[in-house]
Amino acid sequence: MTRAWEKAEPDRMDLTSMIDVVFLLIVFFVLVSEMAQAELEHIQLPEATESVPDRPESRRRLILNVSAGGDIVCRKRVLSEAELAREIRLAADLQRDRANPTLSNLPVLVRGDRRAEYAAVQRILQACAKSGVWQIELAAVAPPAK
Repeated sequence: MTRAWEKAEPDRMDLTSMIDVVFLLIVFFVLVSEMAQAELEHIQLPEATESVPDRPESRRRLILNVSAGGDIVCRKRVLSEAELAREIRLAADLQRDRANPTLSNLPVLVRGDRRAEYAAVQRILQACAKSGVWQIELAAVAPPAK
C-alpha cells in the first residue's frame, strides 16, 4: 500500500534539452573545423627532401596561397600588390613586438603551387620584409616513400 506522499514510479529525467545542446555543439564544431580549412586553396605543393610537419600554432597565422597562374590568394580573395601589402601590414600590426616595434611576431604561411613562378612568392617575401614580418613558413609535401 502506497501513501499519498510516496510515488509509485521513480522520477525520470527529461534529457531532451541536454540532447539538443549536444547536437548544437556537434554542429558548431563541424562548422568551425570547415571554416579553419577554408583558407587552404586546392593547390599542388612542391616536394621537399627535408621538412618538419606542420603544427598550427595557438596564435593566428596569415595564410597566403600562390596559384599556378601566379595569383596571390588570401581568405578566398585574389589580392593585388597594394592589397597584399595592406593585408600583411594590418595583420602584422596586431602582433607587433613590444621590445622592437619595427618587427612583428606574425607567422605567415606561404603555400605556393609547384607550377607557379617564384616571382609571386618573392612579392610576398618583400611585402613581409617591409612590414617587419620575419616568421615565414613555406609549405611543401614530403616525397612519396620508396
